[in-house]
Amino acid sequence: MGVQVSPLVLFLLQSEPIIKRLLICLLLVGVVGCGPDAQKAQDENTGDPNANTEATTTNGALSDEQVTKILSQRLGRWEGTTVIKGPDGKVQSEYPKTETTTWLEKGKSTETQVTEKLPQGDQQLVFTKWYDKEQQHALLPQKPKR
Repeated sequence: MGVQVSPLVLFLLQSEPIIKRLLICLLLVGVVGCGPDAQKAQDENTGDPNANTEATTTNGALSDEQVTKILSQRLGRWEGTTVIKGPDGKVQSEYPKTETTTWLEKGKSTETQVTEKLPQGDQQLVFTKWYDKEQQHALLPQKPKR
């Protein structure tokens, strides 16, 4: 009486030891899977700052902690260059630019002052930014320079 063995099992038994181990691991992952709990544990263990460990509110809006974290990313003074390109993609002009962002209301809203050094004089813009929980997005209106 003969025993019928699957071709996959025969292949695993006849393969090199390292291949056997890799194929068995692959087979286990395929059978057992990596469910949501395993993925959450993996995110926590990797220290991924973008891992979703903070809960949103019940209506899907960001929590106060998440809003503070997002708004704080642009705090400080940034210096760079404004580049103006033509339709062909070639640079037509470049101007120094400074951007300073501070809290208007700590953790809730910021104010950003942008200054571009143009040949005809400085161009100054002021923006405020806050998160509207009802609309579930950030608002960034421009306001006149004080």
